[in-house]
Amino acid sequence: MLKSLSELIKENIVDYELRINSEFGLNGIPSGFVHLDNVLCGWQKSELITIAGMTSVGKTSLMLSAVRNASVEFGIPTAIFSYENSSNKIVDRLFAMEAEIEMMRLNKGKLAAYEWEQLIHKTRELNHAPIFIDDNCSLTLEQLLESAEEIVKNNNIEALFIDDIHHIRVTKTNREQEISYIVRELKRLARLLNIPIIALSRINRRIFDVLNKRPSLEHLKDSGDIEHHSDTVLLLNRPEMHGITEDENGESTLGIMELIIAKHRHGSLEQIPLKFIQKFAKITDLEANNFGFNNEPMWPSNSDFSEQVDPDNDAPF
Repeated sequence: MLKSLSELIKENIVDYELRINSEFGLNGIPSGFVHLDNVLCGWQKSELITIAGMTSVGKTSLMLSAVRNASVEFGIPTAIFSYENSSNKIVDRLFAMEAEIEMMRLNKGKLAAYEWEQLIHKTRELNHAPIFIDDNCSLTLEQLLESAEEIVKNNNIEALFIDDIHHIRVTKTNREQEISYIVRELKRLARLLNIPIIALSRINRRIFDVLNKRPSLEHLKDSGDIEHHSDTVLLLNRPEMHGITEDENGESTLGIMELIIAKHRHGSLEQIPLKFIQKFAKITDLEANNFGFNNEPMWPSNSDFSEQVDPDNDAPF
């Protein structure tokens, strides 16, 4: 859309005023991870953010944590396109994370009375969270793009998550061309819908040739265009997966996830330590007093500022 410079300046001034008056100090969608939000100012509108890591490193856990934080704590409508897990399995994971009950016990359905009470009590807010899930694993890229537009417009979605891009298929000569086309189209979609799209990706096996096994941009799988078209690239690493139990300073790495901001088009590159609680597949800020599940938030929760939330409506299901 063609606009004059004077029009754009007026829009930016209004945007600056909104940022100054924001209760969160963010102009984007909160991820709920304090350090990450301080660096990125939240997930930014019209941007493509790629989260990449090895299999089982915790990509889906980080995504679901961010979805939960945005929708439960701030009432922000979010949507997930899940090629990796069924919608029922995603709910299982959200329940395990929220109630802090091991997934294995949920799967077996053998919970003690106090665990059932804990499950019902701690997951009440999930029932009212504006989270939408599409688990159609056979969606082509064209179908995904069409469905995303419809879901975003019909439900006022403010952030879209995709797990993961390597399951999306299109007809191209080779896989590298496919991935290049996919990330270009996702970036175009983010611009078109004016929302952040957060897409999960994988890294290649060359990571095993690195001494400390810490991923970098060159380890993005299948295409350098993932780096090129993404506005932000976050790489995940859990040293204990590689038998590394101490960092360079002799500090324990057990239960630590490194979130590496490897590309940030509009800001700094940093390494952020997060807490990974493996038995619940749950990720929080490292410091106990920072925002996260069952911790005191640094920002007001949705119930503190939204007149749309009914505090008396606490039915569990």
